[in-house]
Amino acid sequence: MASFGDGRKLLKFGNYNLDGVSLGEGAFGKVEKATHTKMKTKVALKFVEIKKIKDDYELKYLTREAQLLLELKHDNIARVIEVVTSKEIYCLCVEYVPGRTLLDDLQNNGIFLEQKAKKVAAQLSGAIAYIHARGIIHRDLKLENVMISGVRVVVIDFGLSTKWQRGQFMNTHCGSAEYAAPELFNRDRYYGPSIDVWSFGSMYIKYINHKKLTRNYNLS
Repeated sequence: MASFGDGRKLLKFGNYNLDGVSLGEGAFGKVEKATHTKMKTKVALKFVEIKKIKDDYELKYLTREAQLLLELKHDNIARVIEVVTSKEIYCLCVEYVPGRTLLDDLQNNGIFLEQKAKKVAAQLSGAIAYIHARGIIHRDLKLENVMISGVRVVVIDFGLSTKWQRGQFMNTHCGSAEYAAPELFNRDRYYGPSIDVWSFGSMYIKYINHKKLTRNYNLS
């Protein structure tokens, strides 16, 4: 069940019964495994308490994730199902991907052998190319945001993603420092979709060597 700051516990939300399994937690909410009451399909419910959203840009990010996911239909990207809201809670319902994150897989099984690494990289790079071709940048690619389910690799959590047009560059700095491109450490620099490519490279180095990317560049 999902519990919130005021002590309330949710057993059901909309057409979904919560399974009592937490899939993750962030600054504004949590992700819970649930089951559709009639279809009996498993889903992941991303709950956000609306009262925790203090700024307009945070509210924009909240609704934008669902809007962007609706544009994407790719086997290596978690599928959005619907948005369910109440007066106090915003809930994004997405495909439940069984398995574990690439980080969990790395920590439990050690570095990836070459053949496994190639298969993971092929699927992940295909998903990145797909979203870039549709004018979307993920901006938070990391081992924790990629699931491995059998032989399938799935990108999840588009909470920091944004639209992009060719020739357009952005300067909103976000994401995880461990996987971030150099330009994200300099407030005066602008960036484009290449930051996802850098993050992809950082992940690849980590899961074949179990080491972080060494940073020797000059930001001046």
